[in-house]
Amino acid sequence: MDAQGCIIEYVVCGGLLKVSAIDPNSGAEAVVYGPQHQSRDALTRLALRKLQYVMNRTKDKEYIDEV
Repeated sequence: MDAQGCIIEYVVCGGLLKVSAIDPNSGAEAVVYGPQHQSRDALTRLALRKLQYVMNRTKDKEYIDEV
């Protein structure tokens, strides 16, 4: 998953940087926190991987519910 088509939000909370990745189609959201001085790219990649995990898990759950 890449940042294309996803909403990425950055918020500074004290010494932390909160990065939210949101899929606009499903509304799925993943949030990660890291040190404010850490690379935004690294935290963005982590948030996108977490969003992919959340979306896959939701898809698997929907499949199980249908069976």
